[in-house]
Amino acid sequence: MIELFDVVVVGGGFAGCSAALSLSRSSMTVKVVDAGYQRNRLSSRVYSYLGIDGKHTPATISDFKDELELYGVSIMKDSINSAIFQEDLFCLMTASGILIKCRYLILATGVQDLLPALPGIQALWGRSIFNCLYCGAYEYRGSRIAVYGAGQSGYEDAIKAASWSKDVIFYNATESAITIQQLTRLELAGVVIEDSKISHLIAASQGGFTVCSLSGKDHHVDVMFLRSRIVPRLSLASDLGCELDSAGYIQLDRFGRTLCPGLYVCGDATGQLFQAVGAAADGNKVARQLHHDSLFLVR
Repeated sequence: MIELFDVVVVGGGFAGCSAALSLSRSSMTVKVVDAGYQRNRLSSRVYSYLGIDGKHTPATISDFKDELELYGVSIMKDSINSAIFQEDLFCLMTASGILIKCRYLILATGVQDLLPALPGIQALWGRSIFNCLYCGAYEYRGSRIAVYGAGQSGYEDAIKAASWSKDVIFYNATESAITIQQLTRLELAGVVIEDSKISHLIAASQGGFTVCSLSGKDHHVDVMFLRSRIVPRLSLASDLGCELDSAGYIQLDRFGRTLCPGLYVCGDATGQLFQAVGAAADGNKVARQLHHDSLFLVR
């Protein structure tokens, strides 16, 4: 079985669905192939997005897909195992063995979070441990907030966390000492500094969790924010001849165009880590550019 579309969007999160909506409204035939690996799939709610602020994340994405189907967008729950470009078409083979062909391809495949080696973190990730202060700190204002971080970014996150609570603990994730200037600023913000390394995390039945340190000094916290290591999901771009840099990203222009004609990238996979509203905006921007290119650029 072979299916042919103007555009295939790989990834059905905020960026991918937004791109598909704009393209379908531009009278292009669109298929979304989504394996359900959205970065925010473990987060319970969407925040800082007018109109859907506080809405359940899985329900929001489900509603997006229902809206897309009203525009004739074909949606498939599957993953793409391989991609080649031949005879002016992208040829995509799904994990279920279906061959899909398209004139243009958008990768909205997002990124994968590689979490620090803290025993107990997996059960708490997306529930009591998050990566974005601006996405979720408001819901914990006045609560005990832990920040686990390293270097300048960790220090800055600890200072920022004090905007939402006066009860902030900063866990220094590296062996490097905090500078005198940083220490002074943290103390002025009322941030407690915990230099002892974390041994493990224990979830609490009534919410929050306990951070256990090697020193034996434990703290019950309501939430923790940390910056995980990010790996983009761009293996399909590599299959199509795009060169990945040392961080796993590919060269793009400001419209999401790659060096491979007809191949575009939007959302977190671009290297810009968006909140949901920003990812949706990026998907819309890339889709509009793709439609323009389909009319005025000769490949």
